[in-house]
Amino acid sequence: MRRFLQILTVLAIGVLAFPYLPDLLSRSDKLPPTADALYVFPGKLETRAKCSARLFRQGLAPLVVFTGSRIRPELRAVGMPYSDAELGAKLAARAGVPASAEVIIPSGRSTWADAAAVSEWAAQTGNRSIIAVTSPSHARRAGESLRIALEPIGGKVWMTTCERSYSDISGWWWHEKPLIEVSNETIKLGLYLFKYFLPSWLGLGPEAPSTEIQPQPAPSEKKTR
Repeated sequence: MRRFLQILTVLAIGVLAFPYLPDLLSRSDKLPPTADALYVFPGKLETRAKCSARLFRQGLAPLVVFTGSRIRPELRAVGMPYSDAELGAKLAARAGVPASAEVIIPSGRSTWADAAAVSEWAAQTGNRSIIAVTSPSHARRAGESLRIALEPIGGKVWMTTCERSYSDISGWWWHEKPLIEVSNETIKLGLYLFKYFLPSWLGLGPEAPSTEIQPQPAPSEKKTR
């Protein structure tokens, strides 16, 4: 009977905490007046690229950095094999970011690898202060990954989003898209916690993977048509 009550208590706590999962996943920092660069995490590129363009126009940073080597199958199928980095840069350019302010790093196929690519670029260029743009449900995992990657070079990161986090009173769990998004991100955060974050916090590693990046200029409109 006692064991049953313990299990029931744990389940009850889980049910009560479930609506607040988006708050656990989200992170939003008070931004500095200026930073060395804005960085756009791959994924939901249209929203994130537009967000970075708005922040760029506000004068928060003189550069906008994009990473990601993945090429979406639908783009390859229609003869436009842009990597996530290239696609993000194109979308930001359409939103007002000049090509001269864009840095394209076609490296990274995960949040951890993306953070490593940004860190390597920061070490090479001396751009140590980064404002990172992503979505609310991705912000906690992305922010800690980037913080760990930048820490060895004395880098500083601030996280921001241009979307609203799912509210606990909105009943987000009754809708397929947010339910899948929050559930997936919760699982990924748990994976990163045990695979990357805890070893790093305890001084056991792991080190961010080496990327040997070669930043590329943004593709011009003439080349991408």
